[in-house]
Amino acid sequence: IYVNDLLKKLHEHQIGVYIDDIYLGVPTVTDDVSLLSNHTDEAQWMVEIASEYARQERYSLNPVKTDAATFGKTPEDQPKSTWILDNEVIREKDSISHLGLSHSNRTPTNQQLVEDKITLLNKTCYSLMGTGLHGHNGAGPRIAFCIYRCYVLPRVVYGLAAVHLSRKQTDQLEDAHRRILRQIQNLPERTSRSAIYLLIGSLPFEGVLHLSQLSLFNNIIHSGNQTLLDLCTRQLSMKTFTSDSWFVSITKILQQYDLPSPLQLLDSETEKTKLKTMFKKAVHSFWTHKMQNDCSTKTTLSYVNKEVLNTERPHPVWKTVSSNGPDVQRSYVKARLLTDSYMLEYHHAKFRTNTKSSGYCPLCALSIEDRKHFLIDCSVLYTARDLHIDRIRNLVMKSVSPQGWQAIVDDQEKYLSLILDCTSLKNHELKRLTTGDLEELECLTRLYCYALHLARLKNLQSCSNSTQPQLTARSKSTRSSTARRVRR
Repeated sequence: IYVNDLLKKLHEHQIGVYIDDIYLGVPTVTDDVSLLSNHTDEAQWMVEIASEYARQERYSLNPVKTDAATFGKTPEDQPKSTWILDNEVIREKDSISHLGLSHSNRTPTNQQLVEDKITLLNKTCYSLMGTGLHGHNGAGPRIAFCIYRCYVLPRVVYGLAAVHLSRKQTDQLEDAHRRILRQIQNLPERTSRSAIYLLIGSLPFEGVLHLSQLSLFNNIIHSGNQTLLDLCTRQLSMKTFTSDSWFVSITKILQQYDLPSPLQLLDSETEKTKLKTMFKKAVHSFWTHKMQNDCSTKTTLSYVNKEVLNTERPHPVWKTVSSNGPDVQRSYVKARLLTDSYMLEYHHAKFRTNTKSSGYCPLCALSIEDRKHFLIDCSVLYTARDLHIDRIRNLVMKSVSPQGWQAIVDDQEKYLSLILDCTSLKNHELKRLTTGDLEELECLTRLYCYALHLARLKNLQSCSNSTQPQLTARSKSTRSSTARRVRR
């Protein structure tokens, strides 16, 4: 420890911030020292002691790298404070940075920190685009999420575990986190929020932040630092449940995940690694069940197997995707169909009120174009459908008889479940298939969906091209007749 003697000296002089009889005047990390005081003169005295100690130890304090800030309400008629270090005035700033975190006395508490973190998230993601961290034409959602989880998320979460954020500030960070996950998966904005997290196997930002806070509390418990332990005990004993104290927020987090109270954890002798495992398991279990229940209420996710959705592993729709570009493109179509965010005429009629779409299929015009019609019924897409269904049937018939296959085809709900998420049948019709067979079936159904996607686009383009010459001819004929009338 570089300046331990200085810390002891300031403590012996009893200058700086106290909470009851707990001295907190000089929070220090390595050689980065902060001097905290409730009085201007006392703060100047602390600066002089630090400067004198530096001269004795033959090093210098740089006034240019030293900043001062006043936090909290001050009387309007009170003159602006000034502090002197080695005959030079220390700059007083509205915002200062300590250990990489910005603190401002002008914006609401921690608001500047939240805004800086969102900016940092965007800049870091942009700098990693060359590695494939983007949605369309990226390295694939699974790889992109690994990059995001390892290199972006830790930078954003750093320091937030030690501050108390409001609900609004947490929501701002949540929105930024969810936006990146949605873009990685190339999903539209109207996709269910729970599906965005569970398909890729991620916690919401609130869960990530809670894990970081519980990890910090675990470090405090096992730090052996008596000052921190005394402060923890004091705050937990004296603060009410409505307080903004960080330790009270830890109490609320532990209650949310049905974990022992902070005082019980302080008195217990549980090993640090066991506590870490317990925290991680409780947080992931809570958010998995909460978002699974939310998915069960969404009609757009009716064909998703909720049992395989969790916050630790990606869904097979992403897990089985290779890193080559064509397979990634096919997976985007499959994921949109799975979450009912693939734009069909049914959605045009439902969401775009300024259009005159009836919702009927533009290819066959026989029925409403929804997922069922697109994947099973549309007669125009029969050829594209027939190219891939044989391979799917041959694989499924490893587990069922020909009559069983016909039963699946006749039951449109099961047939759609087979195409969109074959894992929903793994305990019934597909129970004899191995894990490898299910992964192969997922790849085959991905090819099936993409073939229908291409066939639909091709037919729509053909329809558009076939009507264009007629419109042009009609336009030329109109112009000719107009010219004749003018000549007459």
